[in-house]
Amino acid sequence: MSLLSTRAKEKVFSISQTTPPLSHYPGSSVSQCKNSQHKRLTLPLCGGINTRLITLNKAIAATSVGVVNGNMLRDLCYEEDSWAEVDFNVVMTDKNEFVEIQGTAEGETFSKETANSSLSLAQEGIDKLFRIQRQTFRPLS
Repeated sequence: MSLLSTRAKEKVFSISQTTPPLSHYPGSSVSQCKNSQHKRLTLPLCGGINTRLITLNKAIAATSVGVVNGNMLRDLCYEEDSWAEVDFNVVMTDKNEFVEIQGTAEGETFSKETANSSLSLAQEGIDKLFRIQRQTFRPLS
């Protein structure tokens, strides 16, 4: 599960069973966010000599949706994506804010209704990812 990708440093942090505890990362911390059930995760990014801290104060998740053979699908595999008539990549925060929306008509144009339906389907999937993230991070608190 991807937590953060910073384009400048090309770093991706992920949580898995093999990830060491935060105590293995000097300068890292977990703290309670004010007026929120979420935790604030701070991890040091080491890029050579310079070290800077990035604080994650919102959850972020992404998914793809598309229309394949007239059917609206979520989390497209490679083959579905290559056959999609319309496809979207959607990235959101847990505050229902969009980070990115990228939609493409692969042949024919698509309607506003198709765009709205695609975004709704994407948001449903992203909401499920947020539930998984909360379950995953619960042991860190």
